Amino acid sequence: MKHSVRLSILISVCLLAGCASPFNDSLDYTRIEEGGETLGLEPDFSYPIPEQTPDILINQAGYEPEEEKTAIFQGQELEEEYLIYDGQGEIAYQGTLETTPFGAEASGIYLADFTDLQQEGEYYFYHSTLGYSDPFHIKEEIRLSLEQDILHKLQNTKEKKTAQLCYETACILLSLELYGEKQGYPEEVDTLLRENIESLLLAQDPETGGVFEILPPADGFSEEASPISLVATAEFAGVMGMYANDMGAADRQLAARCVNAGEAAYRSIQDSLDNVSYDAGYFAAAQLLRQTGRSKYSQAVIRYFGMKEEIKSYTEYDFSIFADVAYLNSLYGVNLERSDYVMQRLREKAEQIAASSKQSSYYISDLRESYDITGILQDMLTMSVVNYVISNHEYRSILEAHYHYLLGRNPEALCLLEGKGIRRSPEEEEQIGNNIRGGMFYLLLQSIK
Repeated sequence: MKHSVRLSILISVCLLAGCASPFNDSLDYTRIEEGGETLGLEPDFSYPIPEQTPDILINQAGYEPEEEKTAIFQGQELEEEYLIYDGQGEIAYQGTLETTPFGAEASGIYLADFTDLQQEGEYYFYHSTLGYSDPFHIKEEIRLSLEQDILHKLQNTKEKKTAQLCYETACILLSLELYGEKQGYPEEVDTLLRENIESLLLAQDPETGGVFEILPPADGFSEEASPISLVATAEFAGVMGMYANDMGAADRQLAARCVNAGEAAYRSIQDSLDNVSYDAGYFAAAQLLRQTGRSKYSQAVIRYFGMKEEIKSYTEYDFSIFADVAYLNSLYGVNLERSDYVMQRLREKAEQIAASSKQSSYYISDLRESYDITGILQDMLTMSVVNYVISNHEYRSILEAHYHYLLGRNPEALCLLEGKGIRRSPEEEEQIGNNIRGGMFYLLLQSIK
């Protein structure tokens, strides 16, 4: 169970999906021609045959033997009985469809609970109306394998914008802050974070403290790398403070460099904060307040609390969730009334996500587009933080549902994590891959462990 939540926060780097035959190649299948005759027409294959989308939706990354295992069936007035075959074509499980709890108003959506099937192996569903599902596996440590794959992918993706790397790093750091002490974390996480921080430090102009919008080459500072960005500088300052707080005990020397770099970055934008988005500026001030306790950061945070919603601007990634957590956990300059305000704001947002998710057949906020991957994962960041504080069973169920949705249990049967599931067309891969965020998916995984 623990690997589920943790996996959910990290879920975000790449995507894919597709369709393949669920049949075992070693079996013989016979085509029956009624009456042994045809109409005498020559077959015409000159037109494209569209690929069908399965109506039996599964987690294409697979299931662990003892976890709760469900699939979604899409169709009208379906027969209740379904079968699960193993890789040898033998019936391994027989079950009965239930009305899905995902969306009280939903029609044509059914749930198949096959939790009792725990034998490791490859399987596929069969239903008399819907036919066969894509194949799937039941195997030990599926979620741990996903976690390792995500970390490997993040470590090997070098060409990134500064904002991307800041957000990815913040997600990993938040997963450690919330779950690291209880669950521990692999050595690869520590290595990834250090590499990310070193790459970000190269993006800072040593004279002004400003930060490049695009990461420079690994050989160091270059004036031609990209323009210096006020927003990227604020995001950089926040991540430096966050790393120093969360990893300072493990590497005091690097933590000290981060604090110095973060404060230098903040000084470079201090007179231009009105031109920095709300979430980036709030993130920088809150993280540096927690780390240093300086009054100028406290005053900046108070300023952000007083800002009217209609004048707030946000970056593509929205760093405000990390600022909220920093303020709630700060030892300096914290006002109890303001802390209650921050927590209440988070809880209201989580309740809104939960309420809208219950209107969807797939337990995904109906305020989101089906494949707004970044938006879906940002919702899960909020749910992860609030669920960590209040441990709500309903929130946990929503986190789990999002995990399965992203891995194939969605209307188009797309597995949205690169290298997992069944690959679809390159166009679909490119379209989805541009939206997924590995660090966010990693955090999701931690939250459902």
